[in-house]
Amino acid sequence: MAHAVAKISSRTRKSIIQSKEVWQVLEHNIIDVAENENLGSRNCANILWAFAKMNQRNPDHLFGIMENQVLSNMNEFNSLDMANIVWSYAKVGHSCPKLFDTISQKAIEKVDDFNSQSIANTLWAYAKVGYKSPKLFDAISLIVIEKIETFNSQGIANTVWAYAKAGHTSPKLFDVLSVKVMEKVDTFNTQNIVNTVWAYAKVGHSSTELFDALAKKAMTKLDTFNSRDIANTMWAYAKVGHSSPKLFDALSQNALEKLIYFNSRDIANTLWAYATIGHSSPELFDAISHKAIQKLDTFNTQEMVNTIRSYAKVGHSSPELFDAISHKAMKRLDTFNSQGIANTLWVYAKVGHSSPELFDAFSHKAIQKLDTFSPQNIANTVWAYAKAGYTSPELFDAFAPKVIEKLDTFNAQGIANTMWAYANTRHSCPELFDAIADKVIEKLDTFNSQGISNTVWAYARVGHSSPKLFDAISQKLMKTLDHFNSQNIVNTMWAYAKLDHSSPKLFDAISVKAMEKIDDFNSRDIANTMWAYAKVNHKSPKLFDALSTKAIKNLDTFNSRDMANTLWAYAKVGYASPKLYTAMTTKIIEKLDLFNIQEIVNVMWAYARVGHKAPVLFDALSRKAMQKLDNINSQGIANTVWAYARVGHTSPELFDALSTKALEKLDTFNSQNIANTVWAYAKVGHSSPELFDAISPRAIEKLDTFNSQEMVTTVYAYAKIGHSSPKLFSAVLPKAMEKLDTFKSISIANTVWAYAKVGLVSPDLFDAFAQKAIEKLDTFSSLSIENTVWAYAEAGHSSPELFDAISHKVKNIDTFNAQSIANTVWAYAKIGHASSPELLDALAKIAVEKIETFDSEDIAKTKWAYEELERSTPELVDALSQKEAELFDALSQKEACLNKLS
Repeated sequence: MAHAVAKISSRTRKSIIQSKEVWQVLEHNIIDVAENENLGSRNCANILWAFAKMNQRNPDHLFGIMENQVLSNMNEFNSLDMANIVWSYAKVGHSCPKLFDTISQKAIEKVDDFNSQSIANTLWAYAKVGYKSPKLFDAISLIVIEKIETFNSQGIANTVWAYAKAGHTSPKLFDVLSVKVMEKVDTFNTQNIVNTVWAYAKVGHSSTELFDALAKKAMTKLDTFNSRDIANTMWAYAKVGHSSPKLFDALSQNALEKLIYFNSRDIANTLWAYATIGHSSPELFDAISHKAIQKLDTFNTQEMVNTIRSYAKVGHSSPELFDAISHKAMKRLDTFNSQGIANTLWVYAKVGHSSPELFDAFSHKAIQKLDTFSPQNIANTVWAYAKAGYTSPELFDAFAPKVIEKLDTFNAQGIANTMWAYANTRHSCPELFDAIADKVIEKLDTFNSQGISNTVWAYARVGHSSPKLFDAISQKLMKTLDHFNSQNIVNTMWAYAKLDHSSPKLFDAISVKAMEKIDDFNSRDIANTMWAYAKVNHKSPKLFDALSTKAIKNLDTFNSRDMANTLWAYAKVGYASPKLYTAMTTKIIEKLDLFNIQEIVNVMWAYARVGHKAPVLFDALSRKAMQKLDNINSQGIANTVWAYARVGHTSPELFDALSTKALEKLDTFNSQNIANTVWAYAKVGHSSPELFDAISPRAIEKLDTFNSQEMVTTVYAYAKIGHSSPKLFSAVLPKAMEKLDTFKSISIANTVWAYAKVGLVSPDLFDAFAQKAIEKLDTFSSLSIENTVWAYAEAGHSSPELFDAISHKVKNIDTFNAQSIANTVWAYAKIGHASSPELLDALAKIAVEKIETFDSEDIAKTKWAYEELERSTPELVDALSQKEAELFDALSQKEACLNKLS
């Protein structure tokens, strides 16, 4: 009776018995009989089918009793009976593993008897209840192929749906069915279309022809698509990566019309599809944003994460949605697993949406769930905090040992992103970086160009030296440079330079590659490249010439930092580029308000270092520096005054202001700062007694840190400016004796000149320096010779061996100018050293040749010296007398002119 009622209702599509009580009576009667009698195979199948077909609720007791009946009659069932039985159990959702297992075995035996309907129903049932039966599915796939001509569109759709739902792949079957779909595509209804594309996508079986054909068919039936159909169709096309712009545009409009019916799952899947396939639909995303906010209470955690991830992937801004999801996520923190935490943070960081409270809350939650984080979750999480600019020391500290523990399972991208994050947040963790260095070396062949450049950048950013790693990467780079883009090149060079890791072959190779890609370089790339080469002092004239030309063309895009670093680099390696410096001059003045004090100092230093004079620029820099002196440090003070002195540009107001600032910061001055500062004030002749008095004890205090050059420069400056400091000179004396072997010729000359100038004579010092001067005499310039003999003569310290050596060894006599000639012969005469006739005669000859450059003081010194030494020659006397007369006449004419004017 039950079967008949169900059959009639099924065929007429009208229930002829609505009464629940009637079905309950039938159920009780059947149970009574089933417990005492064998119902037979056909009755079993019909009863189960009837109750399932009429959607009777809670038939668990009946289906439980009937299980024994089915198992007892198993050998009597035909293919239709078996199909109906499993379909019935699946339809009512009654779990029965033993029954499904037994029928699976029996169905395989009788698989040849199954028709298309029975096959489809059987597959559907096993897929619906999630009961795995690989042997059955394999056996059925062969029969489906054999009987393919008997399958209609519904049967095809249900079959592929079942295989996909069960997760059972059958490539050959799907290929055969793909052809059949295209033959019968005109008979496919909406549900067939949706289930078919979903199935092919679910098992990852791509079929371009099938998806194209079903896309065209879907376009004709859009009015019949419901929200779930729209979502599943788009999901399928996106899952297999099959682009169908017309279909997506049409479904977008359809979705807008039916958006009111979309639930949270439909929304999440639709957004995911458009984002994955890369199909832009701003209107749809805007509309969904508002709908998602309204329905947010119905979203589960995964749907929220997928939704914002889709917006991030297509780059569609929706601040209101992101704010709403942020608040909702805060209330559901306990529902987020490690994957959800990592993905959510990644999305907010990717789109740059600020949510400090969310990041703080997730930080604590992540620490609690630390053991469940996979390597990718860890990498994405720390990357997100770094990208969003949020620090979480507790989280990063907690992750570090976990990264080390799981390091073997990290891939190259994960390692690179993790290091980048720790470096970008400047979170120091030496143990982690040491461990990662060994792992990077081990997996270096799996790193791409971006990974390599990010890795070395990270180590440089945190200042963590790893010579072994950098050497290994250097070798790797020599083979893979062709894959590097301009940004990779720049970051790599910057990193090696930042850590002072020398790799000449690498820098030579990168130089060639950089020149090939120079058109891709922006202003920051140009500046950082030159900075890197300058920092490691690696010469590359062709690269610097090319970059100079590129810089001049792109000068309008340079900011203050780029300009300062570029100029510093050229100055540091000693490359003169007048065109670049001239072009920069105008641009710097134009953008001077944007320069900070460090950049101003670097610009001054650079121009001075290459000797490029730019008075207008230095005047402008002086005025701007005066406004920013509160931020200047000791190095900045020293470099500034050094630069102005080096180019001979006077700026009394700036020097006075810097003198005051130096007094405030004197405790931070190192030996080089001290030496350069006093040298600069002395060089420009700017008196600052208070500063020199204060520097003297500071210099004495740090004298052990001074090298020979710094000691010499300091005492030379005090002597040149005429500032007395006996304690300083007395303290330097023994230190100079200790370091005498490190003194160059100019240092020897300047030291004795300084002590002689201030009248502090030390016989031991002068004797020792005389001996050292004799050893290095071949390296002495004419100025060094002049200063040395002048000093000994001025100090009244006789050193016959030195004066004799100078007489015999001097080879650069032609380079002596008028002052050098006059002071040298004056010294020989003053000290009474007359046993050098060759030198005196040679100097007399040069003096005659250069007589036009002599001033009155030079003439007086020279005449006196030769008369004192009794070595005058008629030619010299005549030349000196004639020049003296010319100077006297010129002076007389000047005085007469002035008298006339007055």
